Amino acid sequence: MRLRFAALLILLLVLILSFTSCKTVVEYRYQEVDALITDTYHRAGYLLPAGKIMVWHPSVNEVTLQYGEITTTIDNFELYSICLNRIGDTVPCILVTEIYDDGSQKQFLKWSE
Repeated sequence: MRLRFAALLILLLVLILSFTSCKTVVEYRYQEVDALITDTYHRAGYLLPAGKIMVWHPSVNEVTLQYGEITTTIDNFELYSICLNRIGDTVPCILVTEIYDDGSQKQFLKWSE
C-alpha cells in the first residue's frame, strides 16, 4: 500500500513538473558601451585544512562595473589588472540584453576582451 502511494506521489510530481514550463531566451541583443569602474577587490588564494587533506581556495579578482542602473561584478584577473587604481574611469564593455518568451528582459555587462 505504501509503495503504491509513493509511486502515485512520484508520478503526480513528475506530471506537475512536466506541465509547468520555464521561460526561455528567444533573443540576445548586444550593444558596445563604456562602463564605469566602481570597485575592485582582490583576495589571494589560500589553503585550509579539511580533516587530513588541504583544500585550496582560489584567488578572487573582482571588478564592479556600472552602466546606468545596471551593475555587474566580474571575476577576471586580466580585467582586474587593467582596472586596478582606475576607479571612476570607464572601460569598454558589452551590454547583453536577454529577451524571454514571456516578454521580460534581463540585462548585464560583459567585458569585451
